[in-house]
Amino acid sequence: MYENLINYDPLKDATVGTTSTGGGVWGQINSTMPYDPIPSISPTLLEVVNRLNKLELDNKCLRLKVLGLEGKFTKEEVSNIRKMLMAEDESSRTLAESIIENS
Repeated sequence: MYENLINYDPLKDATVGTTSTGGGVWGQINSTMPYDPIPSISPTLLEVVNRLNKLELDNKCLRLKVLGLEGKFTKEEVSNIRKMLMAEDESSRTLAESIIENS
């Protein structure tokens, strides 16, 4: 078939007599819809997410305060659960949230 495979160019040989560039539909997808591995978040959306997280934390703290006033928790327990809610550790926050929900 091809005697000299070093000089074989599949794009050149496949497009002889046609107007195709060899990219076909895949070339159109790549050019019109580039893949972004790290999607950018608009600053406005980031503000909304941060504000929502703060409001959820405030709501949990208020529920905890009400539970403390109802006598379900002592002042020391309320203080410890509040510290857990504000911790950097995800497991501590999750545990505090489940304690509040189950009370």
